[in-house]
Amino acid sequence: MNLELVIPPKNLMKIYYDLINLKYRQLYKTENHLLVQIREVILPKLMSGKIRVNIPEEASAK
Repeated sequence: MNLELVIPPKNLMKIYYDLINLKYRQLYKTENHLLVQIREVILPKLMSGKIRVNIPEEASAK
């Protein structure tokens, strides 16, 4: 069984890598910003006792 493998030119692979890398960094930055916002809302409520978290006994024993 013969299998043909197409390998794109290096310049095309670099363009693709740069594009994907840029999109990944944008997504990471957006997700990180969202998580920071969520933390800033939830943390003060946890510290003040307005929100309580029930931790199962099995999880706290670890």
